Amino acid sequence: MDSRDAGQRRFLPPWWTVFFPLLVMGGVAVWQGARAEDDAIAAFLRGLVWPGLGAFALVAVIVWLGWVLDID
Repeated sequence: MDSRDAGQRRFLPPWWTVFFPLLVMGGVAVWQGARAEDDAIAAFLRGLVWPGLGAFALVAVIVWLGWVLDID
């Protein structure tokens, strides 16, 4: 392993960390669908787009910063 691999490894978190933002995105969509009064499936799908994508982005940044800054 050369120094370039070590640097890239430091800035790229493991593949499984994508599950944290996906879990939050799914949770937000389920919450949107559960509190819908008429069409729960449509509300769930809308919840995946917004605010689900926003929650995904926020949690992904937090996970990435936690990895790069080595926050335990």
